[in-house]
Amino acid sequence: MEGKHPPIGKLLRAIATTERSRPWQMRVYRPAGAGRKIMAQQFDQNWMQVNPAYSVTSYQHDSVAVGDRLQITVAEPVGEWRTNGVVPTLYALDPFITLEMVIGLSRLFSSFSGGQIPPIMVVGVGYPTSEPGQVMALRARDLTPTLQGFPPEFPIKPPFGLGGASRFLRALAEEIIPGIENRYSVHPTDRTLIGYSFSGLFGLYTLFHRPKTFTRYLLVSPSMWWDQEVIFSDEQVWAENHTDLPARVFLAAGEGEESGGQGWLNENIPDQVLHAFRQDQNLRRLAAVLESRRYPGFYVDHVVFPDEYHLTVFPAALARGLRTLFAEAKDHA
Repeated sequence: MEGKHPPIGKLLRAIATTERSRPWQMRVYRPAGAGRKIMAQQFDQNWMQVNPAYSVTSYQHDSVAVGDRLQITVAEPVGEWRTNGVVPTLYALDPFITLEMVIGLSRLFSSFSGGQIPPIMVVGVGYPTSEPGQVMALRARDLTPTLQGFPPEFPIKPPFGLGGASRFLRALAEEIIPGIENRYSVHPTDRTLIGYSFSGLFGLYTLFHRPKTFTRYLLVSPSMWWDQEVIFSDEQVWAENHTDLPARVFLAAGEGEESGGQGWLNENIPDQVLHAFRQDQNLRRLAAVLESRRYPGFYVDHVVFPDEYHLTVFPAALARGLRTLFAEAKDHA
């Protein structure tokens, strides 16, 4: 495999051998002798370790549905939200990649939007590891809907298996969401799911199997190429058996996701594989299909961002998606 696709081999090898970061150090230039000692003492006196100004709490949960331990990270809203009753929840999958961006933007918007975007409880659902190779393998296990799905041009076999989306959805709907709602003052139905790449695919799987689990779906670069684009079959089955799809959906991708020769911007994926993935084409296709259904309780918007790629599109898509699903939702109500 490495001989055939050197960039992917290098990437996987780098992930597997990534070392933990060294402890944080600050280098300060000081004069020699007694002067250095005095300055060091003054420096230490001006630094105090304190608790964070905002609350972030982590839990570990042994999931019956998944059969493994998950890590749940909760970031409470800032400000006077407790005096205003319950708040919406925003469930961020792939927190190893996305959580800090989701927390930061949701706080920025809720603090300065003049009430257009409310205070939001952010809940990250991931794994109790910070080792990138393990995270990537676990998400492949839990976020894919079928047991096989990589195209022949991309012959990857993750060590923990594939096809666990149904189990992970049960864990979310029947274990994690009830656990959050038992512990925090959150709205019982106002939930948003954020997914990116594989977790964007999982978001679509949720939309077409248990759509009422979430009110809003913000899905960035969903891997609709999986298993010969099986997600379109899921959509067709839903349409044939239902007259409505109660959800607000924002879909996004980067215009450069099908562009070859972009290196790390598209995860060093070989050009022929990028073309087979058809990220932008599939996004536009799905948006058009969903719009054509004319479901009475459904809203969808989509954006293909120019000059963005698979690894760069998420921040822009997150900002636009929060605006679309919260602030601009009032204009489409």
